[in-house]
Amino acid sequence: MEYIKLEDIWKTYKTKKVVTTPLKGLNLSIDKGELAVILGPSGEGKTTILRVIAGLIKQDKGHVFLRGKNVDDLSPKERNIAMVFQSYAIYPFMSVYDNIAYPLKISHVSKNEIESKVKYIADILKISDILQKKPSELSGGQRQRVAIAKALVKGADIILMDEPMANLDAIVRVYAREELKELHRKLNTTIVYVTHDQIEALSLATKLGILHDGIIQDYGDPMEVYKNPRNSWVASFVGNPPMNLVEGIVKNNEISFIRGNLKFGLPKRYLNNINDGQEVIIGFRPEDAIIGKGQFKGKVSMTEKIGAYTVIHIDVGDNVLLRLIQPAFANYSRGDEVNFDIKEDSLVLFDKKSGKNLLR
Repeated sequence: MEYIKLEDIWKTYKTKKVVTTPLKGLNLSIDKGELAVILGPSGEGKTTILRVIAGLIKQDKGHVFLRGKNVDDLSPKERNIAMVFQSYAIYPFMSVYDNIAYPLKISHVSKNEIESKVKYIADILKISDILQKKPSELSGGQRQRVAIAKALVKGADIILMDEPMANLDAIVRVYAREELKELHRKLNTTIVYVTHDQIEALSLATKLGILHDGIIQDYGDPMEVYKNPRNSWVASFVGNPPMNLVEGIVKNNEISFIRGNLKFGLPKRYLNNINDGQEVIIGFRPEDAIIGKGQFKGKVSMTEKIGAYTVIHIDVGDNVLLRLIQPAFANYSRGDEVNFDIKEDSLVLFDKKSGKNLLR
């Protein structure tokens, strides 16, 4: 069921000196119970999407549907949505209990009902033992749960999260991500989470959306987006290191690099989707290559040791560099000649002109 639907959303911001249009006909459908993560570079309009959904700003064009109903004319309060911000919006001078209870107090809910609801939410989120503490006494993960408790206590079944882990230390973020995933499984709320952090996006999302140039470039299962991106821009953005992308041409059921000395057999799945003589962009992930044996040869241009693995840059001719991943103990040096192979089923082909995946 489409629980959140954005239909042809446009939004322009105007100042005396600058006009920016972060959303340009954006379409997005999110099913009930999803943890949908919107990933994109900074400044692309991720927060604008959340604010449009919440009704905090009005789109210039298009429609917002929540729970199957058009909510264009509904106020933020009437939309029954909760937001968790990067700062968590927790009042430092209040106890955890009072922070959670505050949205109910300003709605004039009775004291007994407030106590009952706060206790219920605190039990679900496993924060009953910290209700009397102040935010300064909490860990990053605990502060996140308090912010979520404030959101849930109002009865909202849609939660919007604007980079809520951005201020946490790296180690704390790992635990905070696991806690959020567990809470999502337990509560089955619909969450829209925006971030520019790829690790965060890939590890959290049940559905992943890639935002660029005002539209959602790709949306789906995170590993499908990673392995089989909808277009070459998504391929170049998602992944660290990103997908190798090289111009090629198809002739007689073979794909040749236009520059460089590599030639592949055309994978069978493309036989009915490509024309002889068609120019394409050949893509494959760095981890989908095998170094040390294979039909291809190249010269090591550079190596990057990144802890758990080593990225090896290989020149295959005409200054075409491929990034290949090897285990951390891999011992290659600049100038080494190496053989390598690429798993045929890992190849992804894009149309050279449009950049579109030829099988999606």
